[in-house]
Amino acid sequence: MIKKLCIKCKVRYLPADFPGNICPACAPERIDKTGEGPHYDVADMMNLLGLESGEQVRRLARQGKLPERIPLIRKCLWDKAAVDEMLRSGRLIHQLPQGPRYSKALAMCKKADHSWMEDEEYAGFYESEPRVDKGTNTLTVGYKYVCRFCGYEKNIYI
Repeated sequence: MIKKLCIKCKVRYLPADFPGNICPACAPERIDKTGEGPHYDVADMMNLLGLESGEQVRRLARQGKLPERIPLIRKCLWDKAAVDEMLRSGRLIHQLPQGPRYSKALAMCKKADHSWMEDEEYAGFYESEPRVDKGTNTLTVGYKYVCRFCGYEKNIYI
């Protein structure tokens, strides 16, 4: 896999699935220079992500690599708060399916209760990756779970 360097600072590597060419450390400087209002348009997104054309922004949106754009209008607009959170955190904010499970998981997350991440019913609302810890005489196997709402990390060992 090819690693991309930030085009602004030329020092930091970008996260593998992160859209654009600007690292999270350089993004706040660009956020401060964008226009006022609750939404970003294609030109703002080009500036924030360090892209050269509006089509690149629209392609990333179609691929689901950007927060969901404002629906039911012809102009491409994105919610400023969601995009700013994505840029500052350096993590792609995934599109989460809405429904009763979403509401229940979000409510528990807001109460700092992440016990729901162990339940397969909520599989779309957290990321999991296998984890192997090698000690001097032991091998511990489990999973690292990451909440997609707040980024909380939890290790569960088998």
